[in-house]
Amino acid sequence: VRWQHPDKGIQPPAAFIHIAEQNGLILPIGQRVLHQACKQLARWWQQDHTHCRLSVNLSARQFNEPHLLKGICQLICQYELDPAWLEIEVTESILINDLSDSIKTLNALRDIGIGIALDDFGTGYSSLSYLKKLPITTLKIDQSFIKELPEDSKSCAITHLLLGLATKLGMRVVAEGVETFEQYEFLKNEGCDLIQGYYFSPPVSNRKLEAMLHQKYHQAPALSAPGIH
Repeated sequence: VRWQHPDKGIQPPAAFIHIAEQNGLILPIGQRVLHQACKQLARWWQQDHTHCRLSVNLSARQFNEPHLLKGICQLICQYELDPAWLEIEVTESILINDLSDSIKTLNALRDIGIGIALDDFGTGYSSLSYLKKLPITTLKIDQSFIKELPEDSKSCAITHLLLGLATKLGMRVVAEGVETFEQYEFLKNEGCDLIQGYYFSPPVSNRKLEAMLHQKYHQAPALSAPGIH
């Protein structure tokens, strides 16, 4: 999501999301993003045969809305989506306020087949008990650990442990903020599942992404496509 500012041009989420959260606009923004994401995902699978999983971030206000599950189910039915195509991203800070209710909501989402990603892992409370209690399917390692790979031995050790832990728990792992070949090589050799960051591409529009995937599938069919997140 971007804001088309009349003077400053296109603004990234960091420039306005915190204001939207304070004044309540995050709810209509979040609903529109989720709606557009489901609509686009259905088109990719059903019309373009571009098969991928799409992750959508939820704000704390969205996550705590009583009709969240009903709204998502309506979108899945409206666009005839397989719930497994969709993944919801939440942060530790969202979950800590009312852990019991958070667990109920996440379990309800998992029961209908939607994936659950824990975003920015390692920057919040990072209680390992969360990983045992919550139905997490994807663990996203925060870029603060990735940016110093592979030079910093402590970052290497932490990343290695997180990858091993997630694997043992049956979770997929996404490394955030990958910007160099050296970081990519380290993570690949450590068995990281998916990589997100400027090493592959900056954020792009849906049309630009479609063109990139089309080019990759036709020019290098023997290679796997990069993780799409």
